Amino acid sequence: MVREPLEAVSVPRTGTVPRTSGLEWAAQPERGSALLLTLMAFVALRLGRPVARGILYVIAAYFFVFAPRARRQARSYLRDISIEGEELMRAALTAGKGAFLLGAHLGSFEMMSAVGRRQPGLHVALAMYTQYASRVAALLGNGPPERAPEIIPLGQLESMLRIRDCLEQGKFVGMLADRTFDDAPAESVAFLGEPALFPSGPMRVAAALRRPVIFMAGLYRGGNHYHVVFRPLADFSQLTRGARETAVRAAIERYVALLEEGCRGDPYNWFNFYDFWRHGADV
Repeated sequence: MVREPLEAVSVPRTGTVPRTSGLEWAAQPERGSALLLTLMAFVALRLGRPVARGILYVIAAYFFVFAPRARRQARSYLRDISIEGEELMRAALTAGKGAFLLGAHLGSFEMMSAVGRRQPGLHVALAMYTQYASRVAALLGNGPPERAPEIIPLGQLESMLRIRDCLEQGKFVGMLADRTFDDAPAESVAFLGEPALFPSGPMRVAAALRRPVIFMAGLYRGGNHYHVVFRPLADFSQLTRGARETAVRAAIERYVALLEEGCRGDPYNWFNFYDFWRHGADV
């Protein structure tokens, strides 16, 4: 294929960046050499890939030490917290009506508050049962007081009122929705090949308050790197009364499907230490 000379390419000026910015990578001097590439090919073919990979680590270390500009760019790319689906949070934040964040014992639940600190104006309140609220509050309260998330203990008379107030203030309410408690309402849904019980309370609360629901997981990817995932779950803002049960069931099934996707992709991120499927077939 024959390419036209750069001078012959017409680039609109309005709404574009200077053409030279797109060629920044080409202006940087090439640190490699044909001899080095030939040597690496010889080592890989004759001595094997493990030996070549070991030499590659040495070469990468050399560039890391002696190429500070490239090192800064690499660190920017390999930042500790990467986010997928952040536009969902921004849209909900712009709407100003609040939303539910439904997580699971998958990865780090504390990432909810970390994301809240990352985005100006985004506030997250964590709703959880009383037996866990005090411990989580102590864990998340080690930082500056202004960054400590609001904790809403569930199972109390004023719990729903506090959740409603937070949503009306445009806050996000985070809840875990993968474990059942006592005689709380639950739905049996196929999970990793077998039926398991999932609480229906969190989704029913979202439906009653007519708010959107977003799935959230903070997946640990080694070192100090977390990958935070946001996925749309349901939007109960236009829900009619007669369709509530069907919509709640569909939302729970989608939640379970997203949880299953996370468990299959990052199996060691799911914190489960008991027979999760024990009563799933009894419902």
